[in-house]
Amino acid sequence: MKRTHRALSMLLAVLMLLSSLLFTLTACGGGNEGGDDKKDPVNPGSSDGTYSVTVTTKGGMAFSSIPVYCYEYDGDLGALEDYAMTDIDGKVSFNLDPDKTYAVSIKDNIPEGYKVNEFYPLVSANLKIELTSSLLTGELTGKQFALGDIMYDFTLSRVDGTTYKLSDALKDKDMVLLNFWYTDCSWCITEFPYMQTVYERYKDDVAIAAIDPMPTDSISSIKNFLADMEYNGTPLTFDILYDPSADTSGAFGVSAYPTSVVVDRYGMIAMIHAGALTSERQFEIIFDHFTGDNYKQKIVYDPAEITPVVKPDVTQPSSSKIGEVLGTQNLNIKFTPDDNEYSWPFIITEKNGVQCIAPGNGGKKLPDSYSIIYATVELDKGEALAFDYFASCEQNADVMFVLVDNKDIYSISGTSSQWKTCYSYVADRAGTYELALCYMKDDSTDVGDDSVYVKNMRIVDVDQIDTPSYIYRFAANDLDEYNIYQNYANVVLSEKDGYYHVNDVNGPILLADVMGYTRFDDTTSIYYLAEEYLA
Repeated sequence: MKRTHRALSMLLAVLMLLSSLLFTLTACGGGNEGGDDKKDPVNPGSSDGTYSVTVTTKGGMAFSSIPVYCYEYDGDLGALEDYAMTDIDGKVSFNLDPDKTYAVSIKDNIPEGYKVNEFYPLVSANLKIELTSSLLTGELTGKQFALGDIMYDFTLSRVDGTTYKLSDALKDKDMVLLNFWYTDCSWCITEFPYMQTVYERYKDDVAIAAIDPMPTDSISSIKNFLADMEYNGTPLTFDILYDPSADTSGAFGVSAYPTSVVVDRYGMIAMIHAGALTSERQFEIIFDHFTGDNYKQKIVYDPAEITPVVKPDVTQPSSSKIGEVLGTQNLNIKFTPDDNEYSWPFIITEKNGVQCIAPGNGGKKLPDSYSIIYATVELDKGEALAFDYFASCEQNADVMFVLVDNKDIYSISGTSSQWKTCYSYVADRAGTYELALCYMKDDSTDVGDDSVYVKNMRIVDVDQIDTPSYIYRFAANDLDEYNIYQNYANVVLSEKDGYYHVNDVNGPILLADVMGYTRFDDTTSIYYLAEEYLA
């Protein structure tokens, strides 16, 4: 009995081996295509002759505009049956004789660095071909890299004299950040602390190679720079490399410093960003994307493309509740939120012991975000809509814009020492006006509460404005269907101050808005801007 069992076991093993060999011969050259267990292995594929072939990278990025050639197949390639070009999704379709067997070839137009088999048998009605990639070898001198290229391996010296090789870094990391900098680059110095802080949290998955390509620098000057960074509280623990030949920076055409280049886990140049990244959050977004377990390979043209958009987790109170807080119950002002799902509402809060409203995204650790509230108000000619505000945010980076009828009227930013009054607009005619408060917040440096507070909204007569105020009026309005203004202000030249005034010599000053600046702007001269542009 034991002998019989042994014989049956041997026979079963032989049958399994033969079955395995048959499948291996059928799939020869197929690489990583998917099979279909329900198909006859001698005549695999589609029962009705309809096939699709999808060509992607190992990371799932589609290869478009790749010619796919379809041949009869009996162990070797036979006659060419058809060919087609992959679409934007990397896909082609064929209608073939279901009684024949086929294989496809994709040897043309494949970018450098990808491994391609001689052919791929059509073992499935929906064949998926994933091409693996690896770093290329060769000299960098004269090379010009672009987004989507497979990177060349390179070897440089660290500042401490040891050898750095890109391929070694990619062996156990999900990405390598090549950061081009030099010792006198002020923005590089600004960027390094953020980069270093985030690197310490991600160093198990991320490698950073900070490359100084400036021949005017030296190992000695770089060491002095690193010593200064450490003295100032930011010792840099990632790799610092020196490339006086500038082959690496030249291959990327670096002209702005710093410039960051991401080489992903597949060796592809996935992102090139010129300019400083000036917050921890910006590095976190990049590192999270390229080290994620579900990373799907793609070319990133702008970090904004991979910045997660956070939907609001708060709702705007009712118009009547906001009216109670702002004191507008008797003014017939209606408050509404923005209807975009990513627009944060304004909320009721407290500042300095006073109830007020503030943007819902204020004080939150979010990527670039915004809050909007609309107020519809009736004004008579000569009346002004006013409110008090307290700013506690980063100057010129976090800004609350005041818009009337979609026109940018005023902007509030920086830090206030006390509540101030904004006279947002003086009506030049009786009618309904729409006020919008829009708080735009970036994710860089946090200053104060990272917010702007609003209270005490009211309507005043223009004669009641007793402080110098910068209030926009428009010298022309009422555009017709041909974009021609129908009404123009009466303009009078004052011999006393040399300015044009509206209606009379004591009226509002008429100013031309040139490139977003007027004579009232005391931060940047239009002449300075022109000189900078021409330089």
